[in-house]
Amino acid sequence: MGRCRIFRLADIGAPFNGHNYTPPTLRDARGLRPEQKLEIFASGHCDVALFARAIAKIAYCQTVVRFGLDGFRSLLLPKIILGECQAIPYFVGTPLNLPPPPLSTNMMHAIQHANLRSNTGRLKLYLVYVRLFASSAHDQSGMPIYHVILGAPNVRPNL
Repeated sequence: MGRCRIFRLADIGAPFNGHNYTPPTLRDARGLRPEQKLEIFASGHCDVALFARAIAKIAYCQTVVRFGLDGFRSLLLPKIILGECQAIPYFVGTPLNLPPPPLSTNMMHAIQHANLRSNTGRLKLYLVYVRLFASSAHDQSGMPIYHVILGAPNVRPNL
Protein backbone atom coordinates (compact mmCIF):
# COMPACT_ATOMS: atom_id res chain seq x y z
CA MET A 1 0.00 0.00 0.00
CA GLY A 2 1.21 3.53 -0.70
CA ARG A 3 2.22 6.19 1.78
CA CYS A 4 -0.44 7.92 3.82
CA ARG A 5 -0.40 10.91 6.16
CA ILE A 6 -0.34 10.73 9.89
CA PHE A 7 -1.11 14.45 10.35
CA ARG A 8 -3.70 16.04 8.10
CA LEU A 9 -5.99 19.01 8.55
CA ALA A 10 -8.82 17.89 6.28
CA ASP A 11 -12.13 16.07 6.48
CA ILE A 12 -11.67 12.33 6.60
CA GLY A 13 -13.51 11.98 3.28
CA ALA A 14 -11.42 14.61 1.47
CA PRO A 15 -9.31 13.21 -1.37
CA PHE A 16 -5.66 12.62 -0.68
CA ASN A 17 -3.52 14.38 -3.26
CA GLY A 18 -0.19 12.87 -2.30
CA HIS A 19 1.34 15.94 -0.64
CA ASN A 20 2.63 15.64 2.87
CA TYR A 21 1.64 17.91 5.69
CA THR A 22 3.33 18.75 8.97
CA PRO A 23 1.67 20.83 11.67
CA PRO A 24 3.26 24.29 11.97
CA THR A 25 4.25 23.68 15.59
CA LEU A 26 5.99 20.36 14.90
CA ARG A 27 9.24 21.89 13.65
CA ASP A 28 9.63 23.92 16.85
CA ALA A 29 8.64 20.99 19.00
CA ARG A 30 11.33 18.86 17.34
CA GLY A 31 13.96 21.66 17.45
CA LEU A 32 14.45 21.74 13.65
CA ARG A 33 15.98 24.62 11.73
CA PRO A 34 13.91 26.19 8.89
CA GLU A 35 16.15 24.71 6.18
CA GLN A 36 15.72 21.16 7.48
CA LYS A 37 13.08 19.14 5.66
CA LEU A 38 10.60 17.16 7.72
CA GLU A 39 8.09 14.71 6.30
CA ILE A 40 6.14 12.08 8.14
CA PHE A 41 5.01 8.96 6.36
CA ALA A 42 3.21 5.85 7.41
CA SER A 43 2.15 2.82 5.51
CA GLY A 44 -0.10 0.05 6.47
CA HIS A 45 -2.80 -2.35 5.52
CA CYS A 46 -5.53 -3.91 7.60
CA ASP A 47 -6.11 -7.50 6.58
CA VAL A 48 -9.66 -7.98 7.86
CA ALA A 49 -9.67 -11.72 7.15
CA LEU A 50 -6.43 -12.22 9.10
CA PHE A 51 -7.79 -10.17 12.01
CA ALA A 52 -11.03 -12.20 12.03
CA ARG A 53 -8.99 -15.41 11.99
CA ALA A 54 -7.04 -14.15 15.03
CA ILE A 55 -10.30 -13.41 16.87
CA ALA A 56 -11.53 -16.91 15.94
CA LYS A 57 -8.31 -18.41 17.31
CA ILE A 58 -8.74 -16.59 20.62
CA ALA A 59 -12.32 -17.87 20.88
CA TYR A 60 -11.27 -21.40 19.89
CA CYS A 61 -8.47 -21.54 22.47
CA GLN A 62 -10.78 -20.29 25.22
CA THR A 63 -13.33 -22.94 24.28
CA VAL A 64 -10.66 -25.66 24.42
CA VAL A 65 -9.74 -24.42 27.90
CA ARG A 66 -13.40 -24.65 28.92
CA PHE A 67 -14.47 -27.94 27.27
CA GLY A 68 -11.22 -29.69 26.35
CA LEU A 69 -10.02 -30.65 22.86
CA ASP A 70 -12.70 -33.30 22.44
CA GLY A 71 -15.46 -31.49 24.34
CA PHE A 72 -17.14 -29.93 21.30
CA ARG A 73 -17.47 -30.16 17.52
CA SER A 74 -15.58 -27.22 16.05
CA LEU A 75 -17.31 -27.29 12.64
CA LEU A 76 -15.26 -25.19 10.18
CA LEU A 77 -13.44 -23.03 12.70
CA PRO A 78 -10.03 -24.81 12.55
CA LYS A 79 -10.05 -24.48 8.74
CA ILE A 80 -10.96 -20.79 9.06
CA ILE A 81 -8.16 -20.21 11.57
CA LEU A 82 -5.65 -21.93 9.28
CA GLY A 83 -6.82 -19.94 6.25
CA GLU A 84 -8.15 -23.02 4.46
CA CYS A 85 -11.79 -21.85 4.40
CA GLN A 86 -13.17 -18.52 3.23
CA ALA A 87 -16.44 -18.74 5.21
CA ILE A 88 -15.15 -16.25 7.79
CA PRO A 89 -18.17 -13.88 7.72
CA TYR A 90 -20.50 -16.77 8.56
CA PHE A 91 -18.59 -17.51 11.77
CA VAL A 92 -16.91 -14.26 12.91
CA GLY A 93 -18.46 -10.80 13.04
CA THR A 94 -19.68 -7.92 15.15
CA PRO A 95 -22.95 -5.98 15.33
CA LEU A 96 -23.02 -2.76 13.31
CA ASN A 97 -24.31 -0.63 16.20
CA LEU A 98 -22.20 1.26 18.74
CA PRO A 99 -20.66 -1.01 21.37
CA PRO A 100 -21.78 -0.68 24.98
CA PRO A 101 -19.70 1.31 27.48
CA PRO A 102 -16.36 -0.15 28.55
CA LEU A 103 -16.02 -2.66 31.33
CA SER A 104 -14.34 -1.92 34.65
CA THR A 105 -10.82 -0.53 34.45
CA ASN A 106 -9.24 -3.68 35.86
CA MET A 107 -10.32 -5.91 32.95
CA MET A 108 -8.01 -5.87 29.93
CA HIS A 109 -9.88 -8.37 27.72
CA ALA A 110 -13.23 -10.14 28.07
CA ILE A 111 -14.27 -13.57 26.78
CA GLN A 112 -17.82 -14.81 27.32
CA HIS A 113 -19.39 -18.12 26.31
CA ALA A 114 -23.05 -18.44 25.32
CA ASN A 115 -25.33 -21.02 23.74
CA LEU A 116 -27.53 -20.49 20.70
CA ARG A 117 -30.58 -22.70 20.32
CA SER A 118 -32.93 -23.07 17.38
CA ASN A 119 -36.66 -22.48 17.84
CA THR A 120 -37.22 -26.22 18.10
CA GLY A 121 -34.37 -26.63 20.58
CA ARG A 122 -32.81 -29.39 18.48
CA LEU A 123 -29.87 -27.33 17.21
CA LYS A 124 -27.44 -25.92 19.71
CA LEU A 125 -24.33 -23.90 18.88
CA TYR A 126 -21.60 -22.50 21.06
CA LEU A 127 -21.05 -18.76 20.69
CA VAL A 128 -18.08 -16.85 22.10
CA TYR A 129 -17.95 -13.09 22.59
CA VAL A 130 -14.46 -11.58 22.40
CA ARG A 131 -13.79 -8.01 23.51
CA LEU A 132 -10.17 -6.86 23.29
CA PHE A 133 -9.12 -3.93 25.48
CA ALA A 134 -12.45 -4.18 27.25
CA SER A 135 -11.79 -1.24 29.58
CA SER A 136 -10.85 1.17 26.76
CA ALA A 137 -13.35 3.65 25.40
CA HIS A 138 -14.07 6.62 23.24
CA ASP A 139 -16.68 8.78 24.92
CA GLN A 140 -19.37 6.32 26.04
CA SER A 141 -18.66 3.56 23.52
CA GLY A 142 -16.35 0.74 24.46
CA MET A 143 -14.37 -1.48 22.13
CA PRO A 144 -16.25 -3.76 19.70
CA ILE A 145 -17.53 -7.13 20.86
CA TYR A 146 -16.74 -9.80 18.26
CA HIS A 147 -19.08 -12.78 17.95
CA VAL A 148 -17.65 -16.17 17.00
CA ILE A 149 -19.79 -19.21 16.27
CA LEU A 150 -17.50 -21.80 17.71
CA GLY A 151 -19.12 -25.11 17.15
CA ALA A 152 -21.66 -27.49 18.60
CA PRO A 153 -21.82 -29.88 21.52
CA ASN A 154 -20.56 -33.38 20.87
CA VAL A 155 -23.33 -35.76 19.94
CA ARG A 156 -23.58 -38.40 22.59
CA PRO A 157 -24.88 -41.76 21.42
CA ASN A 158 -27.75 -43.33 23.33
CA LEU A 159 -26.45 -46.14 25.50
